[in-house]
Amino acid sequence: MSEDCLLLIGISLSFIVGLVESLDFFNATLMEITTHHTKLAVRQYIGMTTRQLQTMLSLERLRVE
Repeated sequence: MSEDCLLLIGISLSFIVGLVESLDFFNATLMEITTHHTKLAVRQYIGMTTRQLQTMLSLERLRVE
């Protein structure tokens, strides 16, 4: 009986930790998207054209990959 109880506690804790980690990853991704969107909006506001933004984003993708 106590082994089953310990197993259930272990599985429950693993599930909770996994859920917290998943939410943390989702939050970090969402914050990065929001920050990047704000940076692009500021650049467009100060005069960067759509073509310049597209070129910059294409070069960033090449650099990251």
